[in-house]
Amino acid sequence: MSPARPSSTAYRDIRDDRVRPLVDWTRTLFPDVDTNRVVPWAGLRPMMPNMMPRVGKGRQPGVFYNTGHGHLGWTLSAATAQMVAETIAGDFRTDAAIAA
Repeated sequence: MSPARPSSTAYRDIRDDRVRPLVDWTRTLFPDVDTNRVVPWAGLRPMMPNMMPRVGKGRQPGVFYNTGHGHLGWTLSAATAQMVAETIAGDFRTDAAIAA
């Protein structure tokens, strides 16, 4: 499986016709905000090459993944968080049974 694109990636080559309406809106609603030196950027949403999120247990003990949702992060986050929580809870039940 290929790694997800780093979430810290910022995309700075954004068309002015996409940014201008946002700047105009800000100037209209928030006239005290200085928008004279706007630097447009977009945080790219990480996703796997196959467009499926990485959800579940990692190779190392205690490592779990819930990443790579791309543009569907808000849509999938509750369901995949539940999946990871169930995986983690299952690990703790197993650890407790071994310790007993």
